[in-house]
Amino acid sequence: MRRRPAQDLSLVSGKTRPWCLARPVLGAWQDLSLVSGQSRDRLERRARGQSSRARPTDAMSPAADSARLFFWGARALYLGPSFGLGAHRNAAAVLCASLDGEFGLARDPSRSEPDFVACRTALIPANTLHWIRPGPAPMAFLYVDPASADHARLRARMRAVGPADSHGHADEAAYLGLLGRLRQGAAWSELREELAAILQLSPAAPGDDRIKAVIRRLAREPERANGLDQHAAAIGLSASRLQHLFKDETGLAFRRYKLWTRMGAAIRAMARGEPLTAAALGAGFASSAHFSSAFRAMFGLTPSAFARPGLTIVQAPPAR
Repeated sequence: MRRRPAQDLSLVSGKTRPWCLARPVLGAWQDLSLVSGQSRDRLERRARGQSSRARPTDAMSPAADSARLFFWGARALYLGPSFGLGAHRNAAAVLCASLDGEFGLARDPSRSEPDFVACRTALIPANTLHWIRPGPAPMAFLYVDPASADHARLRARMRAVGPADSHGHADEAAYLGLLGRLRQGAAWSELREELAAILQLSPAAPGDDRIKAVIRRLAREPERANGLDQHAAAIGLSASRLQHLFKDETGLAFRRYKLWTRMGAAIRAMARGEPLTAAALGAGFASSAHFSSAFRAMFGLTPSAFARPGLTIVQAPPAR
């Protein structure tokens, strides 16, 4: 009788152990991409069934050990236990930080047993193979679009810049202090602009009222198939003029901003307990597979694994 390989359900159930202590598999941390076939399907179904424990909110919970996800503009900040992933790539650039103590950043993540450099903050460019070995402390992952000005601004502030990743942000102490305040329950609405100032990010809120109107419409109706032409007509501009103005005001192309808006809408729907397919269609994706593929490419893991039990989602209000 063949023995079935043991599976670590901590990635989706949270019942066996924290994600940051997930069982090593062949020198890497286990994630859903390493589980194949029917086993992975069962894990993802179980994750979807438990995602109703996540909570969308505009207020902060003071529980220091909970996981939180903050959306504002074309950015997302995750604060909580590490995802426990092995070597992987993201379509988004990501600033990684450990709230207490150091984490390891692999020098050569393609090796099965790489050397790790110890750091408190590290910047990983988009589509770059990377492997993080977390410590016991909570981690923070700030995802920014590689086509925005945010990545260039972050990279310019890193002290040790390598050909791929960089580590040691110049304002590391101030950033980690702010993350600690968030972890302890400080209001996101009060710290959002302070965080952007510390990291010298581009302004998240546009100044032009016409672009504000477009962003509000995207947030209110993410499922609508309206393209650039329809949004331009609604505010009395040509499509080409809106394209240029939108990028000038937000630092990102209209299509990319729309994708971030839809991803945020879908993950919030899953946090409310909606099934994966309903959440994807309600946010304007063609199918659950379309959403899952886009999300995994952007963040390096499936939506079901991201919307872990107990996750609190905080959405910045649209610009007024």
